[in-house]
Amino acid sequence: MKQSHWTFLYVPHGEGGVRTVNVQKRLVYAFAGLVGLFLVGVALVTASYVRQGAVVRSVEQRDLEVVTLRERIGELEDAVSDYERRMAENRILQERASLIAGLGPIDDEFGSRFGRGGQEPYAEPSVGLMDDVSRERIRELRVQLDRLLRQAELERVSYEQVLEALRADQDLRDGTPSIRPIQSGYVSSRYGRRPDPFTGAMTFHRGLDFAASVGTPVLAPANGRVKRASRKGSLGLLLEVEHANGIITRYGHLDAILVEKGDRVERGQIVARVGNTGRSTGPHLHYEVVSNGRSENPWLYIIRD
Repeated sequence: MKQSHWTFLYVPHGEGGVRTVNVQKRLVYAFAGLVGLFLVGVALVTASYVRQGAVVRSVEQRDLEVVTLRERIGELEDAVSDYERRMAENRILQERASLIAGLGPIDDEFGSRFGRGGQEPYAEPSVGLMDDVSRERIRELRVQLDRLLRQAELERVSYEQVLEALRADQDLRDGTPSIRPIQSGYVSSRYGRRPDPFTGAMTFHRGLDFAASVGTPVLAPANGRVKRASRKGSLGLLLEVEHANGIITRYGHLDAILVEKGDRVERGQIVARVGNTGRSTGPHLHYEVVSNGRSENPWLYIIRD
């Protein structure tokens, strides 16, 4: 016959004798089952706590990343706003430069005709790090940046046009006679009708005569290229320089020519020396200005201080 209980022996401390305790087996099994259920519950609660802790840490990390993302988006928005302000200031300067260059007001319609479109230049950030607010702010930033890029390209083209116009204008200014061909001496005969110094008959004098000693330096009044450097009849030793816009300057009665045909010369460069060659009553420089084949008064091409 099976035993329905267990007997436990124990000896109390400090007392004599052995005592026994009878415990029914079903109670032991029930207690063991309760302990097992308790341990399983503790394990489940612990696992749930661990999982919840991981979720909380993940949510906190995500919230931190969203806050950081929003801060960076805010910095980008501030930078874009600053760039837009600077671009607006550049637009004012661009308008002024365009007017100075003689190009007139900037054509706003040109910007609308300027090419646009194509593949989007910015990749979308990870969707997991973005909330709806951040996503919308990034979309607006992309639109602003695209507009700034197109405006910058438009301004680059406009500035190139301004520089080209200024460069052409600078070439024209540098190539237009504007200074006296000699720094010393005095005007001994002006442009226009005058008595011929040899015959006394009224003739038309097509230049200015500057009386000066032999060897006085002759200066190029503007940038140009030497067209002629040789003798020519009554003008004696003659130098011709071709400048911008169809202008030619001539220097007659020279003692020496210091440049050769085809040479480039610059304003203020010494190109010859005063002489007394050809049909001349004394040392002087005969100076002419011819514009597109027509004789001009050289005095009109001398800017006085």
